[in-house]
Amino acid sequence: MGRIQSWRGQHRRAVEQLEGFLAEYPNDPEGVALLAQALDWMGRPDRAGKVLRDHLALTPGDKSAERLLEELERSQRPETIFNYRESHQDDNLRITGWELGQDFQFNDGLTTVGPRFHTYRYDPKRNNGPAVSSDIFVYRPGLHVRHRFNDAIEWNGTGWVDVIDEKNGDNTSAPFTYDTWLTLWPNDFFRIDVGSNRTTFDNESSLRQNIKGTFATGSVDMMPDEKTRITGRFRWGDYTDTNNQTWWQAEVERRAPWAHPRTYFAARYTGMDFRKTLNNGYFDPDDYHSGEGRTASTTNCSRSCGITSKSAQAMRTRRAQRPGHLECRGRLQLLDQRLAGGRSALRLLQLQDRIGWRFERRIRPRNRQPHAAHALVVALLTHRQSHG
Repeated sequence: MGRIQSWRGQHRRAVEQLEGFLAEYPNDPEGVALLAQALDWMGRPDRAGKVLRDHLALTPGDKSAERLLEELERSQRPETIFNYRESHQDDNLRITGWELGQDFQFNDGLTTVGPRFHTYRYDPKRNNGPAVSSDIFVYRPGLHVRHRFNDAIEWNGTGWVDVIDEKNGDNTSAPFTYDTWLTLWPNDFFRIDVGSNRTTFDNESSLRQNIKGTFATGSVDMMPDEKTRITGRFRWGDYTDTNNQTWWQAEVERRAPWAHPRTYFAARYTGMDFRKTLNNGYFDPDDYHSGEGRTASTTNCSRSCGITSKSAQAMRTRRAQRPGHLECRGRLQLLDQRLAGGRSALRLLQLQDRIGWRFERRIRPRNRQPHAAHALVVALLTHRQSHG
């Protein structure tokens, strides 16, 4: 029963049942393995490691426990992350960037600390028209920290200094930005996130005007069973150009009954409202509503490779510049194509279990505008070091 509960995502219930089972049948190899897996999936690698080490001290030579402990310790080694992305927007603006990060884990996996460095280039030379503006470079040194306090509480925070440098111009600034949130798991069926972030915007006009936004955020996920997710999200924030935004979203997702490929169907509603329509680069409609039907499909082409594809049929309405007039647009979008792998994918280089990779191609609305889109290519490489 504990195995079934864990597979269903009900890890706390699984842990309670497996601890009761092991109290009656101490050091049962299968029970120990299932308990360690449930604790790790619950976000408590420290408790999982203790269970395995205590078991191996009493039952040396248990190959299954040794393998699980080796995998657990491997997951806590320092990890290097390299990410390259290139975006082509429909106004011919080209954005390229690379992101580098290094994560170190402490406290048996409960704490993660790691530096970050991102750099982006906004190239408007491809824009149509007689005037050609200068490139914009954004350099973002930062630090990420994560800590799991107990079974129910985890905190994440990242701080940045966004150095915005306009070449051939005199607009250079270095605002502090951040993203932080606290996650609460009251039980196996609910997840609550509350947070705040301060950000610059990924468009040429907002960067040149040095516009920033500070937001309060919140979300609630309810998972009544392993195939269903119901989510509500909310965001409110102020902009440095005197604007402010209220944004909300509701989503219901259901996994299809067949196993291969793993397929999800979702319905999503999004609404937003701005106090002013300033046209300063970011999308700021007076009144905006969007209904989407979304699908996602994931399949493994081998033990080391997986493919994910997402698409959406959307219907969006917003209040136009003329008072009382609504614009309504529909669109079929291929949102995301993803190829990912790791483990034995690079066996010939003798780096199995230490290299992960992902390639993505996305087409999606730019700044959530119904009439604008961009294509994004992402290549991600992660390397888990062989020694902690």
